[in-house]
Amino acid sequence: MDYFLRVQRAIDFIEENLKEDISLEEISNQAYSSVSHFYRMFQITTGSSIKGYVQNRRLSQAAYELLTTEKRVIDIGLDYQFNGEETFIRAFTKVFGITPGKYRKSGNVDDLLTKITLNKHDIILKKGDVDMEPKFIKKEFKLIGVEGEVNFSGNFVKTIDSLQKELFDKLDSIRDINNTNAFIAYWYYKSNGTNKEPLCYYFAAVEVDNMESIPKGLVSKIIPESNYAVFNEKRRGEIAGPNGYAYKVWLPTSDKELNEHIPGDFEVYSDINNIGADTPCEIYIPIK
Repeated sequence: MDYFLRVQRAIDFIEENLKEDISLEEISNQAYSSVSHFYRMFQITTGSSIKGYVQNRRLSQAAYELLTTEKRVIDIGLDYQFNGEETFIRAFTKVFGITPGKYRKSGNVDDLLTKITLNKHDIILKKGDVDMEPKFIKKEFKLIGVEGEVNFSGNFVKTIDSLQKELFDKLDSIRDINNTNAFIAYWYYKSNGTNKEPLCYYFAAVEVDNMESIPKGLVSKIIPESNYAVFNEKRRGEIAGPNGYAYKVWLPTSDKELNEHIPGDFEVYSDINNIGADTPCEIYIPIK
């Protein structure tokens, strides 16, 4: 079953249970995936987080009921899993810009989020500057570096710059570097506990031939051998990322699936002294 169908199964499940207390694990099970892997699949496919989509659908259905029924505001909020009138009003106002009471009087239905229905045949292929077809390789990564959580709602660029600097300050202490000119950035998701959305991490690293000596303050990772689709990226974001070509166009229309055992992808730079946002690099997408 391709990942479009798997995500659609989960969306259908969400829709059938908007008034029920459903967990991320229950939603992910509909797509036959772990929470971390499905979170990534859902973001890639819909452009939204799972919890964000569920809450916005609940709020949209609540808004519709405000306009079409005479039910009390608190009862509508409780029906859609908001545990209190104040919580419901705060969430509703954040999305719609006015309170539920004022919304009821407005009669406005223009801002409602409807259920997503996926159709990969609607995708338009655009070549532009993108290399349409990747090359395929099989590879294991042995990495030493420094990692940190990336908060996309904050100053994540500052976080990335800080992690890179920390690695560069300790480069001389790392032995057996495979290619002293190369830099590898591993973006991946890690579980954040029961029914919490996974956290995104950035691992700034170099590839080594062995793990016999790990300098103090650095982290080692062995990424098991996997098949990869390798793309040439000329500008940051055109290939990788939730809205990049690899995930939005190539993967849905290919016969490949993401390797769920590797919860992220890699940016591989040939010049460790030149890794800016507009620096060309290779993007490694793990597939099976």
